[in-house]
Amino acid sequence: MRRLLALALMTLGCGAPPGGLPIALRFSSPAGAPPVVGTGYSAGVGSAKVANGTITLESRSGDIDLLLMVDVPPYPATIAVGDHCLQVNYTEMSAGKAWGSSVPVNGAPGTVTFATAASPYKISLQHLLMVPATPGTSGTFDIDGTGEFSE
Repeated sequence: MRRLLALALMTLGCGAPPGGLPIALRFSSPAGAPPVVGTGYSAGVGSAKVANGTITLESRSGDIDLLLMVDVPPYPATIAVGDHCLQVNYTEMSAGKAWGSSVPVNGAPGTVTFATAASPYKISLQHLLMVPATPGTSGTFDIDGTGEFSE
């Protein structure tokens, strides 16, 4: 029974994010329908690596992998998707489904704001449009929220 409870708590990362966790993201659907990936993602402090002029921020919770890569920008900075090679990926690992950030056809691109210049990186995500990135993946959704990542 404890194992089932632990598994249920791990999968809550795909539900509404509880308050107080360092990474708390909300998902919404541009079309107004429920997002295909649930309503949000929450996790503890993610990992950060800086190498070859690129910052890689990653968080794993249960079956979900959240990955953000960007060329090292001047800090503090608000970066639009596509600038400084900003890319965000959201992957359901066991299902083999992945979504990647994209610039909307109509409207402003989503942004990531770096509030800190060094580890721990404190960021906020605003209106990131996520589109299917692998075969068999469907649906789009937007990400908003905050995160903390440490080397």
